[in-house]
Amino acid sequence: MFLRLLSPLPVAIIFFVSGAIVFSSGIKPKQDLAPTASPSSKILTTADWPTEKLQGSVPAFGGKEKLFLVDFWASWCEPCRQSIPFYDELQKQFADQGVQFVGVSADDEKAEGVQFLKEVKFSFPSVWDNGRKLAKKMGIQAIPVLIAVKSNGEILAVESGFTPQKRRELPDKIKKWLQN
Repeated sequence: MFLRLLSPLPVAIIFFVSGAIVFSSGIKPKQDLAPTASPSSKILTTADWPTEKLQGSVPAFGGKEKLFLVDFWASWCEPCRQSIPFYDELQKQFADQGVQFVGVSADDEKAEGVQFLKEVKFSFPSVWDNGRKLAKKMGIQAIPVLIAVKSNGEILAVESGFTPQKRRELPDKIKKWLQN
């Protein structure tokens, strides 16, 4: 009887120890990015844009655009595969009001971003953040993340994740950000 009561215990210990070994072995998921409470910089400049283009040209701040929506994505990010086509719809809907989406690939290799563009079609410009320099400057540690930036580079908001609720709320948030 006593042995029966203890028999699940060694099994639990084995699972606990094996889990600890996996997590302490340095094995990390590719999703090693999560937004901090606020970006480490409240201003984004044109000089901050990654220079390695994946598609299109990123407009400079101070042009006709009133609002930039900077979307950090990666080829391995499943929510990104859902958010990007929706952002493309919003780009088309709000373009005449001065809204410009800009995609920023956080992939380890540029080729991963290039392949993603073949699989997920969208019209707005996108760049590769080599070494995740911009992501680090913005304090981003997980994706997807959407950053609302005024034409003068002032950061208005940082939206992390992509949920049905965020999908419903984003058009109204864009209207609000355009009024700032």
